[in-house]
Amino acid sequence: MSYSISTLLTRNLHDVFGENDPARRRAATDEIFTEDCVFYESRGIHRGRDAIDFISVQRLGGDNPGEMASRGDDSSDVTVLEYCL
Repeated sequence: MSYSISTLLTRNLHDVFGENDPARRRAATDEIFTEDCVFYESRGIHRGRDAIDFISVQRLGGDNPGEMASRGDDSSDVTVLEYCL
């Protein structure tokens, strides 16, 4: 299935990094990302769906669950996703 970049980014934000239900989060991760995807963030580089799932759980477990939100360009904590389309 093909999605626009805007749709992929929105789904990543809400369905992966904002989803509390593990089964729904993993289903979205499997649908959005390829097995060899790469997630870059200031804390490291994470490779593969399992790593994306792991880091999303860590982000959800923080002080502000679902905090991963759209930010302006002035953010010092820049996160970049490499989508393998």
